[in-house]
Amino acid sequence: EAARIAEAEYRRTGSAAMFLAALDLHAERRDRTAMQRLFEALTPQAEAALGAEARFYTLRAQWRQSRGELPLALADFRRALTIDPSTDGKVALLWFLVDNRLDRELRRELELQSAEAERDAALAGVHAAGWMQLNEPRRALPHFRRELATRRDDLLWIMAYADALEAGG
Repeated sequence: EAARIAEAEYRRTGSAAMFLAALDLHAERRDRTAMQRLFEALTPQAEAALGAEARFYTLRAQWRQSRGELPLALADFRRALTIDPSTDGKVALLWFLVDNRLDRELRRELELQSAEAERDAALAGVHAAGWMQLNEPRRALPHFRRELATRRDDLLWIMAYADALEAGG
């Protein structure tokens, strides 16, 4: 209901804030059809107003990913990070790269974030997964160890950690 109201308000007023609210709510529900409808209704004025909103680019990247528009999605994730280089944005970009097996870009981002990942526990999970995807278990192991304390009951995580231990010696 809230998404429908926000979308109607955007259509009535052209408010970029209402567009983003509606988009966020549709994204939470994974309603890609509603997201597409919103993007098709996006006015140039609203898009210009959203140009400084990292959340807009992240949501559009996720929508584009769902449509298989990977280069456009990657560009949007990168744009979001130039606006707001938050940990959440970095994690979203890395999971996108892992999920889509964009290994060259993944390696580049993991290397760029290497020092930060040592200090920021929020990056540990995706760095562990990324290094394993790149067949570098030794580089994944410190990230697995860091996450182990919070994932002791996560069987899949423990199995992945065991795979890294076995492969990394």
